[in-house]
Amino acid sequence: MKMIELSVDEAVKYLKENIKIHDELEIAYNRIFAEGEVLNVDFSEYFGKEGFKILLSLDESHLNPTIEIDVYEIQEDLIEFTHTPKDGGEVIEVTVV
Repeated sequence: MKMIELSVDEAVKYLKENIKIHDELEIAYNRIFAEGEVLNVDFSEYFGKEGFKILLSLDESHLNPTIEIDVYEIQEDLIEFTHTPKDGGEVIEVTVV
């Protein structure tokens, strides 16, 4: 596992460039912790602004097993995340500083 420290902007850039459908993502922001399989990554425009949303499938023990995270909305609350690529690549743990 590779551990790195990134600024908020660098962490968002990492997510945009590296998260792919079916990767595993553990993400902590504000007082929220979510982990699961990435079902979709959406860069659509919302209300005239660039968007960035990640759809995660959580395990069945949660009430709602699918959540959508608006990365731009939560970026200032982003604490850390762990990215496990589906292709077996190196696991990356990011701490936001």
